[in-house]
Amino acid sequence: MTDVHKIAEAFRKMADRLDLNVEQGFGGVILAFPPDGEKPIDILILDSEQDAGQFWGVIQAKAKKTLFDLDERERLTKAGFGNIR
Repeated sequence: MTDVHKIAEAFRKMADRLDLNVEQGFGGVILAFPPDGEKPIDILILDSEQDAGQFWGVIQAKAKKTLFDLDERERLTKAGFGNIR
């Protein structure tokens, strides 16, 4: 189960990171919390060029990696290696 207080705290921490890096050039922020309590994705992109393509590329790469990891864990579990996390 997801702890809503931990999610709220993650947003506060990201806001602090934004404040500390305001001079670096904002390239985007990603905060994603799966409902199953898995590890969230939290990324602050600093990019003086503010390249939207880079932002969406980071999201795409992170999503692909996460899906790969989930598939691999399921495959190993089905192969009899127990509960892999």
